[in-house]
Amino acid sequence: MKLTQTALPFKSKKRLRPGKSAGRSDTALRLIWENLVERFFPTHQELYSYTIIWSNRNQKRTLASCSIERKIVRVAKELNHPKFFGWVEPLLYHEMCHAVLKDNVYSINSRKQWHGPQFKALEKRHPLCAKLDEWIRSGGWLSAIRSHRSREYHKRLKKSLRVSQG
Repeated sequence: MKLTQTALPFKSKKRLRPGKSAGRSDTALRLIWENLVERFFPTHQELYSYTIIWSNRNQKRTLASCSIERKIVRVAKELNHPKFFGWVEPLLYHEMCHAVLKDNVYSINSRKQWHGPQFKALEKRHPLCAKLDEWIRSGGWLSAIRSHRSREYHKRLKKSLRVSQG
């Protein structure tokens, strides 16, 4: 399966929207976010005020999170690799759906239904969300975690060898 990328993660030269605060957003993530706003939610200008960053923590279960109060979206750093970067767009769209709905979702037994029918209806508008779910179910996310940990291990090993030799 070939995924299309909205922005290249490492060489993008597109400028951020003039006059819009990008906070401390990662440039590549910000470009994807703005493209998604323009394509799917052009009337929701408040989405431009969100900060979009890579997570600092190693993740096991969480691919991304959206804080509606703080207006920040964090994406698991394990996806910051060309092999997995194609999944970032549908993932950011998923988080954007949370930002659009805010906490205006119904409750069952005093518990918010964050992924209820309203959310699912919004999510279906993006053509890759179903493929993202399938990728996660088929072990793609676990593969990204293992790949990231392996890269980090070899980076530390290489660094320790340089220190011991020099």
